[in-house]
Amino acid sequence: MRICAYIAASVNGLITRGDDDTEFVADEDWERFLESAKTFGNLVVGRKTFEAIYNGGQIAKLGKVEVVVATHRPELFRAVKGANFVSGGPARIVEFLSEKGYTKMLLGGGAEIIASFATLGLIDEIVIDFEPWLLGEGKGLFGHPGVDFRLNLLDMRRLSQNEVQLKYEIIKDSSRTKGTSG
Repeated sequence: MRICAYIAASVNGLITRGDDDTEFVADEDWERFLESAKTFGNLVVGRKTFEAIYNGGQIAKLGKVEVVVATHRPELFRAVKGANFVSGGPARIVEFLSEKGYTKMLLGGGAEIIASFATLGLIDEIVIDFEPWLLGEGKGLFGHPGVDFRLNLLDMRRLSQNEVQLKYEIIKDSSRTKGTSG
C-alpha cells in the first residue's frame, strides 16, 4: 500500500501550539486536507486528530471517505458514527484498508500515529503545509526516536501569500548518508 502523510506545521516544525491547539492552521489548509482525503478515498488519523475533525464539524464534509481512527480502546467509541476505530497498530490499519480494496492511504496525523508508521518504514510520501507561524512550544512534527529519513523533494507550491506546501518522497534505503544534498 502506498502511504502519504499529510500534515500542517509551523515554520519551525511544530504541529500544535502547546499540547493540542491547532488554531494556527488556516481554514483553507483544513479544506485542502479534506479534499486530499476525498481523493484518496480514506483518511487515517489518531484519536486527538479525529476529535479535532469531529468536534470542528469537519467529519460531515468528508462524505463517503473511509475514516480510520487508530486507538488502543475502540470499545469506547461504539456510539460514534462516521468512522472505524481500529486497534492493533499500523500493520492492522494497513490490513483493514487493504481488505476493503484500497491501494493507497492518506495518513493525517497527529505526530504519534505518523511516527508509528514512519518508524516501521511504511510512509512513502509526506506533504507538509507550512503555516506562517513560529511557535514557542508544542508538539514537533517528527520528534520521535527512530524517525531519521532522507527525503527527495517532489513538489513545492505556494499556497497563499504566506504559506507553502512541500511534498517529499521518503528515500527507503538503509544507508543514511550524512551531509549529502542529493
